[in-house]
Amino acid sequence: MTIFNILPVYLGAVAETLQLTADKVGFLASIEPVTLALIAALGPFWIRLCNWRKLAAFSLSVLIAGNGLCMLVESYQSLVIIRLVTGIFGSGLGYALAIAMVAEADKPDRVFGLAIVVFVIIGAIGLYLLPYFTLEYGMDAPFLFLVLPGLLCFPMLKWCPQHSRKQILAESSPAVAFPLYLPVLGLAVHAIWYLNVGAFWAFVERIGNHAGLGGTDIGLALTIGMLTGLSGAVLAAVFNDRFGRVWPLAATLVIHVMVMAVLLGDVTGTRLTIIVSVYNISWNFGLAYMLGLIATADSRGRLAVLIPVAQGMGIGGGPAIAGLIAVQHGYHVIALFAITCCLVALCIYYPFALRVVRQNRSEPG
Repeated sequence: MTIFNILPVYLGAVAETLQLTADKVGFLASIEPVTLALIAALGPFWIRLCNWRKLAAFSLSVLIAGNGLCMLVESYQSLVIIRLVTGIFGSGLGYALAIAMVAEADKPDRVFGLAIVVFVIIGAIGLYLLPYFTLEYGMDAPFLFLVLPGLLCFPMLKWCPQHSRKQILAESSPAVAFPLYLPVLGLAVHAIWYLNVGAFWAFVERIGNHAGLGGTDIGLALTIGMLTGLSGAVLAAVFNDRFGRVWPLAATLVIHVMVMAVLLGDVTGTRLTIIVSVYNISWNFGLAYMLGLIATADSRGRLAVLIPVAQGMGIGGGPAIAGLIAVQHGYHVIALFAITCCLVALCIYYPFALRVVRQNRSEPG
């Protein structure tokens, strides 16, 4: 996931080094989410057939080799080919497999919360340090940064499971399995919620600019918002299921509705900072529980691997839809679109979450 966290710096460095036009930069940016969604979409077919530890070693090897080779390329065409291969068999395969592994945890809410903490910390380090190194080393700096997580993960392979524990349990005790529609419903909620996330994140800078804010004020608001958002993931990891698992995402959806309602009014630098901070804290807090509930509902261990697909649909579809309506009606309509997505997601989420929690409590053990 590191490449998504440092995407602005990575794209800027590549564009400067290879002198790319905007359309080429845009295509390069789309490679990672498209390849991730592609390999994750095929997950239900391969996730139960392969040795997870060997697959993890393979994906890490491709990740390290691919990013290393990117430091040697001198043309856009060569870079695209390497990024496609690395995106499918390296970061895409690795992320989908990691989601499946985390979904096997006894307390998936806590583990997903810890994972989000790691995402934010690595992203913050990269966004802070890389602009200085790209001045000296160009696009080699972000690619070297992308190699390091792969190297750090290799010693951890000995702790990776070789096969799905949920698959074995479902085959030996089919009566405990959740109905198949339940994780599918959770994935639908996740995708609809992420339409709101994608729309807001894609246009928050434009909304601030349209309100007359300078680039410094907007950049400060986004930086503070990203760092304060870390507390939401920390809280999810600390609380776990101590106070219940249904209300966190329900509260997140309600808070997102309230934040978007505030965004409909006058936007100042201080107000934008508060909006982004509250949005990120609640986002990272509720996300851990949403992923945990999907993982719990996926008692057969086959559909949690589709979580990246749901995220990709939201992150990709949200900006596209928001952009179309903004052209016709202005940027303020994006907030209304986000509110609508949150309310629809809430209506589907609540009965889904209640069913998962109640059935999970009723099962032995």
